[in-house]
Amino acid sequence: MKKIEVLKKDFPDLNFETKEHEFFYDEDDIRKEDRIHISGFKGNSEFQIIIKPDHEIELVSEILKENIFVFPDFLAIRYNNTIEVLLTPISYRTSFRNIEIDDEVNKTVVFNVGMNYHRNNLDILLEIGQDNLLPKFLQFVRGAFRYSRRKPTILKIEGYKKESPDGIVNDIRNVINSVLFDIEYNYDIALETVNIDGLLRRFIRRRKKKNDLPSEKFDLVYKKYIPELIQYFHIAEKVDFLPFKFICYYHIIEYFSDKSAYDLVSKEVKKILLKPDFHLKTDKYVTTAINLFKKENDRHTNDKVKIERVLKQYIKREELKESIEELELIDHFSKSLTFDCVKPLELPAIDFDKDGNFFGELTKRIYSTRCSIVHSNPDFDESKAVPFNPSPNNIDKLRIEIEMISEIARIIIIESKENN
Repeated sequence: MKKIEVLKKDFPDLNFETKEHEFFYDEDDIRKEDRIHISGFKGNSEFQIIIKPDHEIELVSEILKENIFVFPDFLAIRYNNTIEVLLTPISYRTSFRNIEIDDEVNKTVVFNVGMNYHRNNLDILLEIGQDNLLPKFLQFVRGAFRYSRRKPTILKIEGYKKESPDGIVNDIRNVINSVLFDIEYNYDIALETVNIDGLLRRFIRRRKKKNDLPSEKFDLVYKKYIPELIQYFHIAEKVDFLPFKFICYYHIIEYFSDKSAYDLVSKEVKKILLKPDFHLKTDKYVTTAINLFKKENDRHTNDKVKIERVLKQYIKREELKESIEELELIDHFSKSLTFDCVKPLELPAIDFDKDGNFFGELTKRIYSTRCSIVHSNPDFDESKAVPFNPSPNNIDKLRIEIEMISEIARIIIIESKENN
């Protein structure tokens, strides 16, 4: 019996799927090889490790025997009463390059902390090195191999036996936040967890095939783009936490919201001033202008209106529809969507075939998501926004919503360039 078949028999609760991968060994040497995708882990059923058929099976088997629990949003595992969490520096000031690794155990302990958490007497160690289970596990995770070598930083939490009513994920997140902030405050060492979405794209963007690089000189027309918008766009591309990524793209739309109100007021005031009877009814027209200013200055009732104006100014229905079709997501956005929060947050379906309510539906879908994320405080007044719950299921839905707002942001950057 092949080794992989033995592995399947030993771990019947896990899912094994064979997929063909392309590997580029040279410019003209592209080979197709099979890889085994293993998923179905406790805590995160979609998380995958990838192995070569009948290679490294013994090491994978030893890891899987630990009955691993994989956390849903940051790279961490639980086995027995031990939690291992992968950390990464927040800023360039934090570096462990000069720390010497004990060759005998292939790691070194930077901090050893004791803590009591909900009747759990925890031993918490900040360790640098490869002699932990998590780095061995990560060498089989696509995109995480770099963390499995060269001094990975691991927060090891031992003695966790009793979950609080909040559950294991919230418990460990609470402990991590407490320990890491205290370390940062006292020792100026700033560390954070590694978000799974930064490594694993469970939804892969479908883009047009890249053009071949030109071999000859070619001309480009100078375009005066707005630099702040490009900065927002690049920040969004870098951010891993999806709610923040959504807000970065949203800032590109919001950039023009006040300008849209200014343009409207300017146009309406000009109309008033050019009324042939303005000199006879000055007080009436001035009152009309003042009321217009008041209306446009009412933030709570007009932010949504301003965003819709921006979308109408820069977005063409057919152009956006074509982009969404290229992403193979037209069916997704043509249906309503519900986020599972403290109460359901319902987003409307978008009709891409008729002008009708297109911009109203598009605006509500984007603006409702924005308000939910911005007002994610659970004590916020739900009549104004349903606080967003970053559960794995909601994050998966948000990942797809981001595909559309990123396309809208891209279009706005192009269409808002100044003419020369």
